[in-house]
Amino acid sequence: MKCYEIELNGETIRLRLRSVDICELEKKNNKSIIQLMKEVSQTNIVMFLMYMRRHEFPNYSNKEANELYDKLIDN
Repeated sequence: MKCYEIELNGETIRLRLRSVDICELEKKNNKSIIQLMKEVSQTNIVMFLMYMRRHEFPNYSNKEANELYDKLIDN
């Protein structure tokens, strides 16, 4: 499985947006993935992080995604 990997404080963070997650994002937001990617906001970035971690952690929450976002911003 190909992932985008980030080293963060000695931890490897793997990000991958699967087709099943793209379909869920599109259905949930009633927009295409391209439209969502064009709408840059903190909310959308966190939402993408949440779905991009679900390949490894199926129940990855919005709270966890916000914490990851904060770690990424801090570094």
